[in-house]
Amino acid sequence: SFLNYFWDCKSYDIGMWDRALSQCEIQDLYNAQLNSATGISAGTDQTVCEENDVTLTGTGGSNYQWNNSVVDGTPFTPTATQDYIVIGEDGNGCLGTDTVNVEVLLNTTATQTETALDSYTWPVNNQTYNQSGTYTTVIPNQVGCDSTITLNLSMQFTGIGENESFFVAVYPNPTASMLTIEGEIENREYVLVDIQGRVVLNGTFKTNKETIDLKTIARGQYMLRIEGKELKVVKE
Repeated sequence: SFLNYFWDCKSYDIGMWDRALSQCEIQDLYNAQLNSATGISAGTDQTVCEENDVTLTGTGGSNYQWNNSVVDGTPFTPTATQDYIVIGEDGNGCLGTDTVNVEVLLNTTATQTETALDSYTWPVNNQTYNQSGTYTTVIPNQVGCDSTITLNLSMQFTGIGENESFFVAVYPNPTASMLTIEGEIENREYVLVDIQGRVVLNGTFKTNKETIDLKTIARGQYMLRIEGKELKVVKE
């Protein structure tokens, strides 16, 4: 009888049920005893750059259902670092679950402003620019994701008017619409002439930073004259 059972002083985990356990219940108890999980796997943790896709795929069973509206084996774009949980059915028809972490690394942006004479070589991409304007390049950041760097470049050119005492920068150049003129220009008169020498715009600057609207003039090269100083302007 049970009372006469020889006790060997070892520890046993004994349970009694008033019904037959299902195969899945037996499997769960067995896995709990071994401190192990079922064969359902969500895969290894992943790291992805912002705005890039990842694909989560369950293994070890079938009929995988993910949280957060993820569809098994279908690419999606995560927006933040978080855990994803999958529930799958193993070969015995039992449900198992597993968790995978997806870490989202951020892209970065930066802006650089430079003024140069005749030409400028940007160390970021080793490109040389000969016109004022806004330039953009993309390089890897410290975590390997995109770093978008914008260069605001103001060019000044030697030549006619190079010995004039006041500084003037024009940008963006070339431009399709608005041209910004910045420098010691307050109360100075200007004219914009085409390659035939015809005046297409003129006026007087009221401050040291002004804009001229070029949308109504034809594409081509023009000369901006400011009291003896001449700067080439390109209308796109």
